[in-house]
Amino acid sequence: MFSLLAYAYFYDQINGQCNTLLYCFTFCLESVVMGSIGTYIDIFTGTPNTTENYGIYRWFFDNGSNILLSIIMLNIVGGIIIDTFGSLRE
Repeated sequence: MFSLLAYAYFYDQINGQCNTLLYCFTFCLESVVMGSIGTYIDIFTGTPNTTENYGIYRWFFDNGSNILLSIIMLNIVGGIIIDTFGSLRE
């Protein structure tokens, strides 16, 4: 989902990383695993993160990816592991 948004709306901000949708998917996947999409977009574009070039949509994109993919997915996996150990203990 985030790679589609990055490819459609933030194509000009991700220079050379989203030439095709497959490259954009791998870029977003690698960025989320290593940290945040917004951090890596700023590194690859070479522009500092200021309010003039950031925008509210980009803020929601960066933080939404961090919240949804990192925090919620890790809690889901942790819940599955705890539930599995709970059922094995019984």
